[in-house]
Amino acid sequence: MNIPMLLQHSHQRFLKGLLRTPFRCYHFIFHSSTHLGSGIPCARPFNSLGLHCTKWMLLSNGLKRKLCVQTTLKEHSEELSDKEQRFVDKIYSGLIQGHRACLAEAITLVESTHKRKKELAQVLLQKVLVYHREQEQINKGKPLAFRVGLSGPPGAGKSTFIEYFGKMLTERGHKLSVLAVDPSSCTSGGSLLGDKTRMIELSRDMNAYIRPSPTSGTLGGVTRTTNEAILLCEGGGYDIILVETVGVGQAEFAVADMVDMLVLLLPPAGGDELQGIKRGIIEVADLVAVTKSDGDLIVPARRMQAEYVSALKLLRKRSQVWRPKVSLRSVLHFSP
Repeated sequence: MNIPMLLQHSHQRFLKGLLRTPFRCYHFIFHSSTHLGSGIPCARPFNSLGLHCTKWMLLSNGLKRKLCVQTTLKEHSEELSDKEQRFVDKIYSGLIQGHRACLAEAITLVESTHKRKKELAQVLLQKVLVYHREQEQINKGKPLAFRVGLSGPPGAGKSTFIEYFGKMLTERGHKLSVLAVDPSSCTSGGSLLGDKTRMIELSRDMNAYIRPSPTSGTLGGVTRTTNEAILLCEGGGYDIILVETVGVGQAEFAVADMVDMLVLLLPPAGGDELQGIKRGIIEVADLVAVTKSDGDLIVPARRMQAEYVSALKLLRKRSQVWRPKVSLRSVLHFSP
């Protein structure tokens, strides 16, 4: 998987090694609260669907990354009717067979706020989680998918970048799932869900699945069910999952706990050197890309690149084997 072509610099060698390195998956730790009193990492409650699970994955070269996979293992007091059981079984069987319509229906069921549908979603997620763990055991502990989060301020070019990057991945034989998050109106509650309109070619690709979802008042740049949607996409056979957040500020980085790699996209001329040393999302970013680096913007883009390279040197190291890189990106000169 040539994810390293995302940005052009020395990190290519690291990422190629990362994607070839076998993972050692540790056992799941289930709990109903965020405090275990034993130093074991806990998943922060993200919604009310059920219990949570935290999975630590440790690469042999020492790079650790916490992946939060939301699960629902709550015992139901009420049994499903025959009709409801057939409905759940139909979605589940279609999902694991790779049917896009069943995946879409499963995500819709998980996103529903209807009380009974939330219970059906719990049952479905239980089945998908069991299947997910069985597949990981078959793969000798290797993860089913590589998760990439793409975040940045409004207008940074996240959707346009995904259009070109996604086509490159599908042309190389990968199955790609894009979970795009759109902001909801604070007055009417509605959402345009327009990110998909910027991915015309990718939306026609049968090896790509694009799902726009509204925030519905959830803060952090993602939805309350993004974790579950990721799990469903992995169950559907997608080996690369891109999570596009809404346009975020400096203190919204909930997606960092859901993905293997967080890419921060920044437009050129976005501030001075003081902007670069401010803490927040820059502290959890694995890669930083200055977008729209072409034409008249190439000079301010290079200046911004230099400022962020200097700023990243002041941050505390999160890994002994990797330091975030800063690169210039332009879809006008995008090439694999």
